[in-house]
Amino acid sequence: MKIIRFSDSGFSPQYQDYHLRSLIWPLLNYFYNRDFPLYSKARAIFSSNHQYFKRLAQFIYENEEDFEYGIWAFIDGHVNNASLNHLNKRVSVWKAEIPDHIYVYDVNLNEKYLITDKRAQFFGFFIPSKELKFVSDVKKIG
Repeated sequence: MKIIRFSDSGFSPQYQDYHLRSLIWPLLNYFYNRDFPLYSKARAIFSSNHQYFKRLAQFIYENEEDFEYGIWAFIDGHVNNASLNHLNKRVSVWKAEIPDHIYVYDVNLNEKYLITDKRAQFFGFFIPSKELKFVSDVKKIG
């Protein structure tokens, strides 16, 4: 399958500091370390949807090592421009080939599925660094 990536670093895995700092670690710390000082608003959000966030925290806990390093990409031909709104400067465009047996995560990092799944076509996906060894035929196209 052909994938496309918008980045100056190509298909080199990147540390996911934004997602770890703002999404993953606070959620894990809330459910697995009660001494973590969450803000009261975040505590209220987690408490009001306790079961949903507990399931999400369990999923993240089981897959935490995958979320530390990786890349964000799209299936070629299915780029969603709204997903690129966070880019504040022009970046390079890369294309590559990846096998169909690769597992990826959705944009919210709350589901894991094969890259051939229809859900991978809508908003892009996250590929953990351990799966990047299968990327081949990398070309800079823009």
